[in-house]
Amino acid sequence: MNKGAFQSSIRISDVKRTPWTHHHGSISGLALSFDGKLAAVALQDDTIQMWDLCRQQLDAKLLGHSDAESYNLVDKGLTGWDGWVQVRVDFSPDARLLATGSTNSTIRMWNTLNREEVWKVRLDERCADTALAGYESRVFGVRFSPDGELLATIVGPHTVTIRNARNGERKRDLTVSDYYIESIAFAPNCKTLAIAGGIGLGKIKPGEQTFGVVELWTL
Repeated sequence: MNKGAFQSSIRISDVKRTPWTHHHGSISGLALSFDGKLAAVALQDDTIQMWDLCRQQLDAKLLGHSDAESYNLVDKGLTGWDGWVQVRVDFSPDARLLATGSTNSTIRMWNTLNREEVWKVRLDERCADTALAGYESRVFGVRFSPDGELLATIVGPHTVTIRNARNGERKRDLTVSDYYIESIAFAPNCKTLAIAGGIGLGKIKPGEQTFGVVELWTL
């Protein structure tokens, strides 16, 4: 794939629209900090841009997901649906941390003040002898709890992993078997996690329908 064949633009708008255009391809993840001062943009070239919204300019680039691990996984075919490593992003409520999860099977936590990596988790490639080889270790979503203490990640098609946001410690796995997980959301009290997905995704036949599912899990 020729990454230079795609063009994306980032527009920070008030009354007047002012675009910042780059040539690194599509955007796979976007998050705004709760204080409205920062934006994180995950690009097709596997980098994450940190934008200062007050000054309306690029503030930093995080390169953790574009290291050798990413390219080794690209060689193995363990990438996103469109053939490149995709990254999902989310800010902590106090905007001091940025979580990034990638289809290269890594989860990273960044300090937004000094732009340094706080912790990193490299997931195992489970079910290596099945049709889901590599797929079950890819990260398709990250979400902070409202108190900033927990990080929920969508790992593979059927699992949400709950981690300690401060150190990455794995606390609990929530696993489903009859649908593909697409989205997650915490309740304001941090005691409930909503998981949404679809039945039949990825194996739908012509004329058949998919069905949406929403479940509430007590943490």
